[in-house]
Amino acid sequence: FTGLAISAFIAFPNFTHAADQVVTNNDDDGAGSLRRAIDDVGDGEEITFNLSSGNETITLSSALELIGTIEEKSVTIDGDNTAGSGTNITVQVTTPGVSTYRVFYLRPAAGKTVTLKNMTIKGGNLSDEGGAIRIEDCDGHVTLEGCTISNSKATYGGGVYAWGMGNLTVTNCTFQNNEITGDGGGIFVRGVTGLTIDGSTFDSNTGTGQGGGLYVFDETFSIDKTTFSNNNVLRSGGGIYVDGDNSLAASTITNSTFNDNTGNGSAANDFGGAIYYYYGIHQ
Repeated sequence: FTGLAISAFIAFPNFTHAADQVVTNNDDDGAGSLRRAIDDVGDGEEITFNLSSGNETITLSSALELIGTIEEKSVTIDGDNTAGSGTNITVQVTTPGVSTYRVFYLRPAAGKTVTLKNMTIKGGNLSDEGGAIRIEDCDGHVTLEGCTISNSKATYGGGVYAWGMGNLTVTNCTFQNNEITGDGGGIFVRGVTGLTIDGSTFDSNTGTGQGGGLYVFDETFSIDKTTFSNNNVLRSGGGIYVDGDNSLAASTITNSTFNDNTGNGSAANDFGGAIYYYYGIHQ
C-alpha cells in the first residue's frame, strides 16, 4: 500500500484595516502630504501619519479648508504618528502668532463630523475670527480630542472660533498662550447646538476683551474636569465669560478648577476673574 500525501494551503483573510489615507511627508502640498490627503479622503475615512523623526511638523503656506465637496464627508485626522516616529504631529502656519492665516477652516454638513485628534495646532494672527481653527455656517459637528492649540491670535476666538454649527466637543485638549483683541482667547462659541468640554486645560490665554479662556454666548454647555489657569483679560471673565438668557438653565460646570485668572476691567460692569455671567441661570 502506497500512501498519498496531500498538502493543503488554506488562506485566511487579513482583517487588519489599513488607514484610508496615510500622510508620508511634511510637505505643504503634493503626493503624500496632509493637504493632498484631505483632498482625497472619502466619507467616513481616516487620515493618519507615518512621519520619521525630525519631520513631525507640517508648516503650511495657507489654511487647510475642509469646505466645498469635503463638507459632505465625515473625516477624522489623527496625528498620533505611531506608524512613524511615535511623536504626535504639529500643524502650523509659517510663523505662529504672526502669519495672517489660520490652520483649519471647517464647515461640515448636516449629519457629518470632522474630528481632529492627537496633534498640536499653531495658528496665525488674524484680523477676523479663529486664529487656529474657524468653524461657521454649518449644521455638522466638530470634535477636538487630545489636541494642543497654542500661540494663535485673532479678534474673536484666538484658538477656536465656532459660530452657527452643530455640536462642538472638546476632550483632553489644551488651549495655551492664545490671544484676542475681542472675545474668547481659547474658544469663542455662539450659535452652536451644544458645547461639551471635558478633561481640558485653558492656560495663559489673554486679551483686551472678555473671556480669556472661553467666551460663550447664549448656549447650553457642559464643562467637566477642566482647569482654567492664568488667563487674563482687560475686561470681564478671565476664565469664562457667559452671555445669554435663560436657555443657559441646563448648563453645568463640574469638577473643575479655576486658578489665578483675572479680569482687569475698569468699567462699572467689568467683573469676574474666574467666571462672569452676564445673563443666564447656572446649575
